[in-house]
Amino acid sequence: KGQTETLVACRSVDCRSRAAEDTWGLSIDVAGCDSVAVALGRYFGTQALEGEDQYETAEHGKQDADIKVRLTAAPPVLQLHLKRFTFDSKASRSVKLTHQVSVPPIVDPSAFGGCPG
Repeated sequence: KGQTETLVACRSVDCRSRAAEDTWGLSIDVAGCDSVAVALGRYFGTQALEGEDQYETAEHGKQDADIKVRLTAAPPVLQLHLKRFTFDSKASRSVKLTHQVSVPPIVDPSAFGGCPG
């Protein structure tokens, strides 16, 4: 098995969170991505938690924050689940994504800031 680490850092108060989780695979969003490499870049990139998605802290309530996921230990074989559906809020239903997504035969996690391949 491998391990991911989720890091959250608030922007305006001194509050940080770190959580590790065992994993055999990742569930990655491919909407708007033409390759698994692009989707992994998004997955491992820093994301903003703002507005309705603010981070809830015990001491300071809801705060704007940044969240980042890192692969700290890769399993022997990393399973990638490509999320091929998205929710259409106007129609209140799931919509299947039909665009092509290229998949490389080998994925090097270090290319995305993860552990060495």
